[in-house]
Amino acid sequence: MYVIMDRALPHISDGLKPVQRRIVYAMSELGLKHSGKPKKSARTVGDVLGKYHPHGDSACYEAMVLMAQPFSYRYPFIEGQGNWGSPDDPKSFAAMRYTEAKLSQYSEVLLSELGQGTCDWQDNFDGSMKEPVTLPARIPNILLNGTTGIAVGMATDIPPHNLREVVKGTIALIRNPNLSDEKVAEYIPAPDLPTKAEIITPPEELLKIQSTGRGSYRMRSVYRIEKNEIVITDLPYQVSGSKVISQIADQMQAKKLPLVSDVRDESDHQNPTRLVIVLRSNRIDAEAVMSHLFATTDLESSYRVNMNMIGADGRPQVKSIRRILLEWIEIRKETVTRRLQYHLNKIEKRLHILGGLIIAYLNIDEVIRIIREEEQPKAELMSRFNIDDIQAEAILELKLRHLARLEEMEMRREQEELEAKAALIREQLANPESLKALIINELKDDAKKYGDDRRSPIVHRAEATAMSEQDFMPADPVTVVLSEAGWIRSAKGHEVDAENLNFRAGDQYLSHAQGKSNQRVYVLIIENFASVYQAINGKTPVKHVVIASVGDMLGALKGTLVNFVLRSVRKQIPAWNIPGHIRFNAAMSKVSASNYKRPNLTLSDTAVLQYTGGTTGVSKGAELTHRNLVANMLQCDGIFQSKFGAQDGQPDDRIFCALPLYHIFAFMVCAMYGMYKGQANVLIPNPRDLPAVMKELRKYQPSFFPAVNTLFNALVNNEEFKQLDHSKLKMAMGGGMAVLPSTAEAWKRITGTNIIEGYGLSETSPVATANPPASEEFSGTIGIPLPLTEVAILDDDGKEVALGEQGEISIRGPQVMRGYWNRADETAKVMTEDGFFRTGDIGVMDARGYVKIVDRKKDMILVSGFNVYPSEIEEVVSKHPKVLEVAAIGVPDEKSGEVPKLFVVKKDPSLTTEEVLAFAKENLTGYKRPRYVEFLDELPKSNVGFRAKDNQHPREFLAKTTGLAARANAAQQNSFESLPLFIAAILMAEYMVIPQVVTMTFGIAYLVFRVVYGICYLANWSTLRTIVWLLSLLCPICLLLLVIRLTMG
Repeated sequence: MYVIMDRALPHISDGLKPVQRRIVYAMSELGLKHSGKPKKSARTVGDVLGKYHPHGDSACYEAMVLMAQPFSYRYPFIEGQGNWGSPDDPKSFAAMRYTEAKLSQYSEVLLSELGQGTCDWQDNFDGSMKEPVTLPARIPNILLNGTTGIAVGMATDIPPHNLREVVKGTIALIRNPNLSDEKVAEYIPAPDLPTKAEIITPPEELLKIQSTGRGSYRMRSVYRIEKNEIVITDLPYQVSGSKVISQIADQMQAKKLPLVSDVRDESDHQNPTRLVIVLRSNRIDAEAVMSHLFATTDLESSYRVNMNMIGADGRPQVKSIRRILLEWIEIRKETVTRRLQYHLNKIEKRLHILGGLIIAYLNIDEVIRIIREEEQPKAELMSRFNIDDIQAEAILELKLRHLARLEEMEMRREQEELEAKAALIREQLANPESLKALIINELKDDAKKYGDDRRSPIVHRAEATAMSEQDFMPADPVTVVLSEAGWIRSAKGHEVDAENLNFRAGDQYLSHAQGKSNQRVYVLIIENFASVYQAINGKTPVKHVVIASVGDMLGALKGTLVNFVLRSVRKQIPAWNIPGHIRFNAAMSKVSASNYKRPNLTLSDTAVLQYTGGTTGVSKGAELTHRNLVANMLQCDGIFQSKFGAQDGQPDDRIFCALPLYHIFAFMVCAMYGMYKGQANVLIPNPRDLPAVMKELRKYQPSFFPAVNTLFNALVNNEEFKQLDHSKLKMAMGGGMAVLPSTAEAWKRITGTNIIEGYGLSETSPVATANPPASEEFSGTIGIPLPLTEVAILDDDGKEVALGEQGEISIRGPQVMRGYWNRADETAKVMTEDGFFRTGDIGVMDARGYVKIVDRKKDMILVSGFNVYPSEIEEVVSKHPKVLEVAAIGVPDEKSGEVPKLFVVKKDPSLTTEEVLAFAKENLTGYKRPRYVEFLDELPKSNVGFRAKDNQHPREFLAKTTGLAARANAAQQNSFESLPLFIAAILMAEYMVIPQVVTMTFGIAYLVFRVVYGICYLANWSTLRTIVWLLSLLCPICLLLLVIRLTMG
């Protein structure tokens, strides 16, 4: 919730995120007004960080730059001097020590009423000063500049709009709050972008976006045709000219754009956008080329709309344009009311003082006497003239020169003016219509002062279509000739004497056809011509060819029988001859007969390559040495020996291992540490099979139970588990994913044992921190560092932050990996110069040394404690021929913590959710398969053009892998365990000339039994599964008995 409320989403009242608000406020406090001189940007950033926003300076400066870029903000808040980036590369801005900045004139709409009691104030991060909760915006800035942000589980994409249009719509709603969405859309028809690109979304879709707050609109570049050149003058919002040039050049290099001879960027200060596309001739249809480029490049692009913001009630919500304006109007009414009341209070205070002064003027001689003669003049004045302390103090502070007659007249004139102002304010406060009129007049004044004409025209355009390779090919006349031997040749022109062409010896003319060079050609190869392709295939360079027969892996007796039937009886294997091939069995024998020498190992040698995506999602092997693993075992023992003893442990200690041993947590804590302590490991292949788990728990009564929250939660909600004897359980340890407090409380209530949470990664062997086993209560933290382990909380610059402040958890110790195997570049990204491994997780450390994870930087999805890397899912799904773009994120799931969800941009409109899920199921293992699919017109983009994932925040698989996916794999394997026997029976039956109907009956029955067996396996129906398995075995046995009977009879 912190990321949502305090980092990523804007507030509806002023349209700013906290960092933006603090930058604007800090600049106003520095006196950087529009009329003043600018100061170095580093000065502003320093004030923002030191006083209000204790985060990284780079991110703060980038937010400041964004508010100064006229191509990013429709109405910039900051005027900058120096290099502040360009539309082509918004991130090419100079360092903060070189640039200077001051507030723009437009920023006054946020700041002009700041000191007039119009907003609430809060303590800054250290309580040393106050900062505004929101700024009193005079116009709905939330719609004018828009914003983009990614939070945890949600995102926002609000497009910019035109100020005049928004003000007109706001005034219309002030006058009539019951206006429909259609009427509001007449005032605010569509977004208005900083660029002049056309908005080509149909009006009905624009209305849907306006009324729901969600959708996407399409933008198209503006161009003109000059002879054989196409000149692009305006690009879509957030589209880079260099990227467009690169996309066109890539097509030209791949020879997919033969109609274009050149493309160049002629942009300069006078022409910020001028891309020139040179056609090969004047006869080429420039409109068709542009239609192709609109369909295949970013010359036409979409902007996702997701108007998610923090509302007046402090809750994030997606709102329509009408809802936004109505809510902002109520905020504005409250703001203006507070401003008026502030001024009324000041006027009444001044009138009160003026009343006392006038009394003094009317009795000036007596006042002078009291001041000169009385020891307590204030008290005497208050008693003598019936005035209060404030009035008496004002009289005593009055200067002698103000005792003139003219001053009395001036005071009475001031009194009359203030009373008139007070009466007007009271009337405005008391009369809602007067208050509305005041707000409308102020909106009109701001629209006149800051408004401008619409930049992005709303036009209707035909849908862009890409040209096919056939369209690009020259349509030259050709004659295609086919010979009797199957050879095909092509000759230019239609005046070819096809029958008299030269053919190979023994070959002659068969047929020919006339056509054009851009026509599609279909070739039908009859079986007799297959040798032509065999000759091509034989030229492929292959180092080794291993030939395996069907029966090679079925054992000697069964394999020999199957191979004999296939080769000699059914004759289903055609003769072949591949020089240099190796038989499968011969290859296996050669390997097993080799003599391997035991290597001399040292602690510095590599023991394990634990493959992981690390903090980037790129698969790489964490190189763990023998020293790393031994050290981590000893470190774990230093923490756990209070429960299991300092030496070899207790002889009846048992570890309940419900985790796959290839997972680093199970590998170290269960396998390695368990063997070190002499503990028996109770291996559970399928923790989702709770009846089987209960059976093992009842039988072995483990003393050590490491698991993930998924399993803990399933057990505490199982009635049978509550009845088990847990007296031998000494410790339960949670890892891989956060253990929920409710789960931990239920576990302790049932077992009497606390769940000890730890933290680790593949790169740290894995355990880095753990809660002391003696802890009586569940701490909700990942504990303290293991012995000889240092944990530092670092900022973006690698500097350690103060206790209690957030930063990246970084680890140094003997268990930290040597690096990524053969990936020095990836290693350098995560290892600091002084040996700390940067985990990518954000945490805080308290004064006791306990660490708590508060956020994740990793771009990964945590499924039941396993890291699923979005890039891996995206790479697979993007290979679907109907998918244009895809992004994967994690969404909350009650059982697994998170599950993958896909956002897909269609290449083919016919693509369905079922097709995507089926393709993912075919190409991804169970826990990596997406659960949900959502189709978008375009993936969300940030203000600088990079793709951003909705709630992608730091997003290997445990219960799910050992659960349904494991059962599916086992069912597939077990379902066909008797298949070789059945094949042999069918082949023998065919050889013995048994009626085909009998063979088919047995075959169908066998297949039905095996399918039912697989279903029973997946559903954990163990009794029915055994019955079906026995029935399926009867099919081949009965068929073999029938064969034997016919042979003997």
